[in-house]
Amino acid sequence: DPATPAETYGLGLMHRSDDGRVLLHHTGGMVSFSSSFHVDAAAGTGAFASCAIGATGYRPRLLTRFACHALRLAAAGRPLPTPARLGSPPLMNAADYAGRYTGSAGVVTIGGSTELTVAANDVTSPTEVKKGDIFLTDHPRFERFALQFVRETGKVVAVDHGADRYVRDGASIAPLPKTPERIAARAGHYQSDDAWIGGVTLVARGDQLFIEGSDALTEIDDDVWRSAAIDWSPERLRFAGFVAGRPQLLIQSGRPLERRDG
Repeated sequence: DPATPAETYGLGLMHRSDDGRVLLHHTGGMVSFSSSFHVDAAAGTGAFASCAIGATGYRPRLLTRFACHALRLAAAGRPLPTPARLGSPPLMNAADYAGRYTGSAGVVTIGGSTELTVAANDVTSPTEVKKGDIFLTDHPRFERFALQFVRETGKVVAVDHGADRYVRDGASIAPLPKTPERIAARAGHYQSDDAWIGGVTLVARGDQLFIEGSDALTEIDDDVWRSAAIDWSPERLRFAGFVAGRPQLLIQSGRPLERRDG
């Protein structure tokens, strides 16, 4: 990573820095578990953790880093460190998002000071930052897809969720273009019985397709698609098995997934 040139990777080992120490680090996971370890080779301490949480991207990095640090201090007879704060860090720009948003699917109110909340249908739920202007929530109306805030000239003017857009009160934004039939036909849920592959939901919003409602796709050849944001990505999505204009198969970098919208 150019932003952290001292943190390198090779032969399965990441070189990480913590409290002025150089640590060896590695993570791993599969469909049924996630694991992490940190080793302070100079101090002769290390920690490993594994948990029954799989296929989410989670790794218990903070736990093993803290344990490695705590073991080193304990061995030296020093007080234990304060555990790292879990969850998202305090949100410094909550006011950017706060407001009332209205769309064809109803009204949603975004509030909060250091953490955003989502209120709709008499239920208020917290959110967690996924990345940038994209937030996750367990609100029953919005838990299926991420909430993706839309900015124009730096100001938040709307929030997208799945196929829906909610416009902020007082904001002026062009309506979403009508979804072409061709794009709508490709939206849906595609699933593999191989647990290593899993499934993916493609959402049509306006004239674009999105993976899980937040990662835009762009068509680079006839029914061959890739990430719109990551133009160097070698991953490809290809539609096949058409019936009445609707694909029944999604080939995800060579792996077939069946349409299972029901």
